[in-house]
Amino acid sequence: MVHINLTRLAHECELQMSEQEIDQIERRHAKLDKSTDSILLMTPIFSIISFIFSVTLLAAILFSLLRRKIPSRKYSIIISRTAADIFSSVLIAAASLFANSYSASYVVLALFLFICTFGVIQLTSSHIAVIILRQISVTRPYGFQSICSIRRLSLVAGFTWCLSIMYSAAYAPMTTVIVDASKEDRVCPFDNCQRPLIITAITIIVISIFTVLCSYGIVVAKMAQFAHSEK
Repeated sequence: MVHINLTRLAHECELQMSEQEIDQIERRHAKLDKSTDSILLMTPIFSIISFIFSVTLLAAILFSLLRRKIPSRKYSIIISRTAADIFSSVLIAAASLFANSYSASYVVLALFLFICTFGVIQLTSSHIAVIILRQISVTRPYGFQSICSIRRLSLVAGFTWCLSIMYSAAYAPMTTVIVDASKEDRVCPFDNCQRPLIITAITIIVISIFTVLCSYGIVVAKMAQFAHSEK
């Protein structure tokens, strides 16, 4: 019944429009379909490339660790970060492959939300952890082994994963609204749910960028101080 009404409505609208307007609409739809097809084609390709690169990097790191060519403590965070990249690549590729021309825009928005939550927390935490490890290894070289034990680093990596997943899961209601806008009032209203989540995401992204840049700035300043003291 609904399909019949929509068909009748479309036919009535078509009768009230000129041929030039109909032609413009058809061209616009053709451009949108072409853009959507390009997105659906390129997204899984880039995801697969990222997956292959991440798996290769992880395999190289694990091989070097087994050969004891690199320190396990300093590369533990990098392993965790690379595993997160593999997980993200698989998720993006799977979502893109299962999407179609009608759901492409919703899938892109949902993946963008995933990157802004899970990806941002993983990236920021990994950068800060690597900076801290590097700083401890330089300032306290003799106590580095005891301070940064494998158990503590494993706890840090596990905490990063838990925090990333929990923060991403907090945006599940908003993802539901993106996929099905009809559930907005019941699942996540704009004023009470969507707006606070958007503001929170923007705030955390800004804080993350500021924290990482300041951390690198502190490291550069200390390196310059060490270089100046050695002269």
